[in-house]
Amino acid sequence: MTSFYRPTIAEIHLDAIRANISQIRKMVGPTRKIMPIVKSNAYGYGAIPVARAIEPQVEALGVAFVYEGVELRRGGIRCPILVMGGSLGDDLPLALEHELTLAVRDWQQAALISQAARQQAGREDRMVKVHIEVDTGMGRLGIPFRQAADEIARIGELANIEVEGVFSHLATSERRQDDFTLLQLERFWALLAELERRNIHIPIKHIANSGAILQYPESWFDMVRPGLLIYGLYPAPHLAGVIPLQFPLTVKTRIMQIHQFEAGDSISYGRTFICQEPRRIAAIPVGYADGFSRVCSNRAEVKVRGEKAQVVGTICMDMCMIDVTDIPQVQVGDEVILLGGQEEGGASVERLAELMGTISYEVLCSFGRRARRVYLDRGGVGEVLRDEKDFGENRGTVFPPAR
Repeated sequence: MTSFYRPTIAEIHLDAIRANISQIRKMVGPTRKIMPIVKSNAYGYGAIPVARAIEPQVEALGVAFVYEGVELRRGGIRCPILVMGGSLGDDLPLALEHELTLAVRDWQQAALISQAARQQAGREDRMVKVHIEVDTGMGRLGIPFRQAADEIARIGELANIEVEGVFSHLATSERRQDDFTLLQLERFWALLAELERRNIHIPIKHIANSGAILQYPESWFDMVRPGLLIYGLYPAPHLAGVIPLQFPLTVKTRIMQIHQFEAGDSISYGRTFICQEPRRIAAIPVGYADGFSRVCSNRAEVKVRGEKAQVVGTICMDMCMIDVTDIPQVQVGDEVILLGGQEEGGASVERLAELMGTISYEVLCSFGRRARRVYLDRGGVGEVLRDEKDFGENRGTVFPPAR
């Protein structure tokens, strides 16, 4: 069993993630499929433990790249996995071997998949499920909507290809009654009507991300794709509370050392903080390599013994300093809450995103990269990951048991 210790941990409550999916289910109804997005290591929460926890609740899982889908398969996940970034070709054998569903962005890519399926040893009749991406205005990947019907018809004629889905991605769905979102939906509806007119019947149509789930019910179609919502966050402030969510993450560490500084003493690189009077300053083992951005220097706050403590001085790669002068009885080893743990008064993801000049997604993906992840499930902790070589980034992670 792998064993190592670092006092900085990311505590993740899997029950909270499941509860968030249940709320989404209540909103969109029992007949629609739910495909949570678990790309980028489940937004930093840990793809395999999150996927294992929610697989019984959902119809599919969404990832960005083939290697992410392969990781899930090797972690015991058996439900459909849609690789939304598709494939460039080199990883097609791996995708086919692990029965991943691939997003297709043009006929040429679909032809490569068709050829790879025919060449797969002993599986000449293999049908590969694909979802065709249409660009209705995101300006990223997909078949331009004006030519999509013709291209989809051509793709459907390829051998070994089963067109299971068609989808698009909304660019501004977090906005209220947004004209551009409505235009994208109109374009998608028009495409679907044209496909039906041509007797091209595609079982799964999907376009709704988290913002659309909350405020554009006309976007729900056959399947919805929640990302930020399952991780307990709303895509915009005005959407807070539309459905009740639980924030599953608490990032915490411990005080390593406390020093008494006098007036005129400076703290950390660049001397960006000068003590104006005697101060007690504690060092904690969290820095920008953990995702605690240098932009938060002299600005962010943490919680110690239920009290706020200001970050002082420049945040270092592995360390930062906090002012504990006004916190009674503080001592080395005391717990410090950096993120989440709102019941203890911890900082919110939204507040850190504001300080960093970014969005909640980036904070989740970057914060706690090196943190020892601990997964709590109904009060119990899962088993320790034993095979480091397959999940090097998650070394020492605590996983729930495989079913």
